[in-house]
Amino acid sequence: MSQLFQSVTQMILEHQAGLSLFILGLILVLLCVILIRAFRKQTSEDIIHLQRQLDHLDSSLQGLLRALKEESAQNRTESAHQARLGRDEMGKGLRA
Repeated sequence: MSQLFQSVTQMILEHQAGLSLFILGLILVLLCVILIRAFRKQTSEDIIHLQRQLDHLDSSLQGLLRALKEESAQNRTESAHQARLGRDEMGKGLRA
């Protein structure tokens, strides 16, 4: 058993550089797999969150546009009414 341990130890020491590169490569591959899975999950969650924010922004902008159209229509009506009153008043002044 002791001789087996010595031979395994000697083999590891002789091939230490190759073994180190293999272990380093294995760690890098595992790290890439973990990062890809993490980003893929985060990306889909981010897209869902972004879609919700865009939907909220769209509904807010539609409400704002609707309010601006109503305000503009009300201003046109009021301006037309004031112009008519001004014309009527000027017409009465000219007749008198």
